[in-house]
Amino acid sequence: MADEVEGSAPTGGALSRRGFLGQTARLGLLAAMPAGLSNVRGLGFDQLFGSGITGTIVLGNYPGWIGKHEIAWFEQAYPGAKVRQAPAQSNSSSGTAGVVIQNPHEFDLVLTDATAAGQIAAGHLAGPFDHTKVPNLRFIKPQYVKMYPWGLPTDFGVTGIIYRKDIVKEPIKSLADFWKIAPKYSGRIALLDWDRQTMGITLRYLGYNSNTTDAAQMQKARDALIQLKKYILAFTPATATAKNLVGANPKAVLGISFDFDAGLFQGKEKNLVFVPPKEGMVGYIEGWQAISTTKHLDEVYALMNFHARPKATADFLRVSGTAALEPAASKLLPPAPQALRLPASAYASTQFAKFIGAKPLASITQYYEQVKSA
Repeated sequence: MADEVEGSAPTGGALSRRGFLGQTARLGLLAAMPAGLSNVRGLGFDQLFGSGITGTIVLGNYPGWIGKHEIAWFEQAYPGAKVRQAPAQSNSSSGTAGVVIQNPHEFDLVLTDATAAGQIAAGHLAGPFDHTKVPNLRFIKPQYVKMYPWGLPTDFGVTGIIYRKDIVKEPIKSLADFWKIAPKYSGRIALLDWDRQTMGITLRYLGYNSNTTDAAQMQKARDALIQLKKYILAFTPATATAKNLVGANPKAVLGISFDFDAGLFQGKEKNLVFVPPKEGMVGYIEGWQAISTTKHLDEVYALMNFHARPKATADFLRVSGTAALEPAASKLLPPAPQALRLPASAYASTQFAKFIGAKPLASITQYYEQVKSA
């Protein structure tokens, strides 16, 4: 495997999928929200919770995974409140939940996917969530609210195949096609480094459910990945996989990637294509989940409600590049790239990662680590 790979990191210190976007946002490489911080009400933000919103709330988050202006807008709307962000994530859902479980008093709310949220709930650390306290949930499509019952859903992503159509001439419609042509493009394949997603897409390749609890099926997925590993360039962070397929002489020409990562780089590389495989995609949904130890629940609700306002959500989407959960927010953004405009049937057949229980989850993470160490 090559040492110099876009977004790759040494063992034990992977750049998070949020870290790359955080860096690009700070460097000014992503589009900024138009000026207007001086007039929060003029931007259409509601101050629904009155002057009682005070104190500092701690949001466990990936670096930069929030709107460029969102915190400043919120603090202007609620002058007595402050938001501090603290790292709580890793490239493993189990790792995120572990940080919270080991440090239950460090956070008021945390960004969690369904797997981590379920683990936190199983550990009796999930805070309450009252839908009536977040009236701006009305802007979010009901299916996403149902998929993330622990708090405010913020974003979702799906995992599929990416390739350079000007270099890879074979038709790629399935994961079977991907595995079949891998030897031909040995050393030029970038693979997403994310336990549930990478194991999940391999389980779908084998015809299994990505949320399986069957150890034998997990082992077969591990073995299939170990066979594939000898052809890959590197395991890459979730916001730096597609970058390896960009340019006149790309390091990689084929890969497994998140849709938002592919979409980000489709603006720089016209020949980059995202394919939903016919076996079906895997995906995640995540959101903000209150922690039971918080002493600032009203402030947590206020921040959730503020984020769900379409203009604040659009500010976030300009940074994340993820698909919109809110139709009203998407109307405030430029047209989405091909990777975020897949056929409805592709989304309908997607298996989103769920909390499958502590033991099966530990097993799938263990098997994935065996792949990486093989």
